[in-house]
Amino acid sequence: VEVSLYLRWPAILSLAEYSDDWVDEDNFGRYLPILREWGRPVYVQAGAAELAELGEPLAPIEELPDAAWARLAAQSTHVLRF
Repeated sequence: VEVSLYLRWPAILSLAEYSDDWVDEDNFGRYLPILREWGRPVYVQAGAAELAELGEPLAPIEELPDAAWARLAAQSTHVLRF
């Protein structure tokens, strides 16, 4: 299975190095390091204002314009949207 993760708007901040004050903060520390192990970038909304607040992300990121994400999603067999 090939999985791609795309984050938009405030969800981008889930990749921030600080998560101590968040609800369920232990889940961020437990699961976000797995993203680094994938060896693939986490796609984030290109030009999102939240990128300026991100600091050093916990996983490699690649900015992706909405049109490029739409093409990637259209080529996928399954897309889960939360």
